[in-house]
Formats: sequence, structure tokens, C-alpha cells
Amino acid sequence: MRKPLLYWLLGVGKVPPVTRAALDDEGIEVMDDGIRVTVGYCDYSAPGKRFVRKSESGRGAIVVTRQRLIGFAYSHKILNVRLDDPRLDSLVVRLDGPECLAIDVDPSVFHPDQSGRVVYRFHTPRAMAVLERIQRNRSGT
Repeated sequence: MRKPLLYWLLGVGKVPPVTRAALDDEGIEVMDDGIRVTVGYCDYSAPGKRFVRKSESGRGAIVVTRQRLIGFAYSHKILNVRLDDPRLDSLVVRLDGPECLAIDVDPSVFHPDQSGRVVYRFHTPRAMAVLERIQRNRSGT
């Protein structure tokens, strides 16, 4: 999949350099950046925010290291879970198509003052590789 022009010119959707160095130290196993990322909210509530249904789209990245799963949208972390964190089991990770990884999150698991459902979709040809890596972690191999 070709990267968009803004990726090459302005770095839109790239992992920030400081974070990239830390991820390299952890050992990157699967990574794709400059990809389309959509975030969907359903009956979402947080201090100062309420969405019955809302969807946002942008450029970002998905990375799995030996230690964690991390997602970015416009170079901001939107998902950051250590692979040994028991909360990882609360994430529903699935394919929404051959090149779309969907991660359903109950935000109250991570932030007690939030409720509803958030779905992160990472549109990447590496979707299956990310899913397999997370499943391998869950099975303990």
C-alpha cells in the first residue's frame, strides 16, 4: 500500500521519533505507519464529552513490540497496552476485512470515569500479522 503524499512531506501518520526510538529498544515485531485510522464512539461518555455515535478518521500507525500494543492517530497515542497487562484480554481484536484490524475497547476498563464503547480501526495490509501476534500472546506462546 502506497503512503500518502503528506506522509512523505510532513510525516503525517508517522510514529514520533522519540517514541520510535523507545519502540526500537523494545523490539518491534509488527509495524505499519502512514495508514488510515478511524475511531468510532458508541454511547460514549467522559468528563466534558458525550457521543451517541461519532466517527473520526485520520492517519496514524499500529505497532506491536515484544512488550506492548500501541496505536497512533496523527502522532498521538490512542492505544497503549502492555502485552502482559490483564486488561489486554478485555480488548476484542478482530479483522473487519482483509486489510482492516478492528479493536473494540470498553473505555471504563482503562478510565473509570468513561463509559460506552470505542472501536479503533487500523486500515493496513499488516492487519493479519498484528492479529496473529496478539492471539499468540493470549495463548502464551
